[in-house]
Amino acid sequence: MPTQINVRITANFARNLDDIECFFKKIDQPKQFEGLLDHLFDTIIPNLQQFPLMGKDFLAELPGSVEGITALQKIKARMPEDASIRQYLGKDYLVLYWLKDQEIALLTIKHHKQLYFNVR
Repeated sequence: MPTQINVRITANFARNLDDIECFFKKIDQPKQFEGLLDHLFDTIIPNLQQFPLMGKDFLAELPGSVEGITALQKIKARMPEDASIRQYLGKDYLVLYWLKDQEIALLTIKHHKQLYFNVR
């Protein structure tokens, strides 16, 4: 029987969800947020638990700027060799997650049209 992967939500991920909820309330579309939560808990998390390597390695591609490359090198230097940051694309959202051993930490979630990530 395969070992169950533990998935935890980081404080930053929870803040992202709060921001998304506020956005949908502001545009009077709260059902969009409900749909995101359903997709997160019914599809994204179960998929990651079953196939933790399914997301693309986020740190494998070099950024297009010197600042980005420097930041990437600093992140890689601080990470254990057996850990990775991966990205999962689901519906309209991109999720960054940390994978190490039998644990996944959901780092951030953004709408595909958002231009940046704020990983804390």
